[in-house]
Amino acid sequence: MNRTEWLLTRMLLADKRDGVPQEALDEWQFCGWEQHLIDDFAKKGWGRFARAVSDLPIGHIRMEEGTRLKTGDHEWRVMIGNGHTPEHACLIDDSAKVMISGDQILPRITSNISTMLSEPTSDPLGEWLASIAHFRAELDNELLVLPAHGRPFLGAHQRLDALAERHNEALDDLEQGLRESPKRVVDSFPYLFRRPITPDVIGMASGEAMATLRHLLYTGRARLEMKDGTAWYSAV
Repeated sequence: MNRTEWLLTRMLLADKRDGVPQEALDEWQFCGWEQHLIDDFAKKGWGRFARAVSDLPIGHIRMEEGTRLKTGDHEWRVMIGNGHTPEHACLIDDSAKVMISGDQILPRITSNISTMLSEPTSDPLGEWLASIAHFRAELDNELLVLPAHGRPFLGAHQRLDALAERHNEALDDLEQGLRESPKRVVDSFPYLFRRPITPDVIGMASGEAMATLRHLLYTGRARLEMKDGTAWYSAV
């Protein structure tokens, strides 16, 4: 397993505190959640990830960029992508022209790109776009791509181009919205998602909206002002 992913998972498994940490409450207010929604989520407690998954082994065999793994007659090289998770390992068999892409390259949907409480000032969307460029330059377009969601597909270059285009369009759309009026994280949902955002998905939606707004901020296309613990973004 990738070392960063293993350490992050071990951390999440160990985080079984009794109450919701103040950092989470502050982030929900930062996003502009209604107080009743913050209260409802606080009642659900903390450590839901740890309750939902199995324990990891104490040790692991590290995979990193360029690592070579053998399975039978096949040799796989590791490529690391960023943005969806901190360091997502993909496996490529160049001789058989097969890639196990996981969530890094999906055929129909786009991977969730979200900020995380464990790294609150990161730029995951910037890392994601850089990873798209990295994979686009390195991958053979004739690879058969085996994704974590959806059917195997050909045409990695075209799919990577489409993923980059989708996120760049979202950045442009949201920047235009900020030119019309300042917005909280929750106000950005209509510019990014085609479906109404209900309480069951608001956490994931907020993470992705924050990642998009953060990238606009870090690339000089937006500014941030805090009012009573809530972030208001506007165009530069």
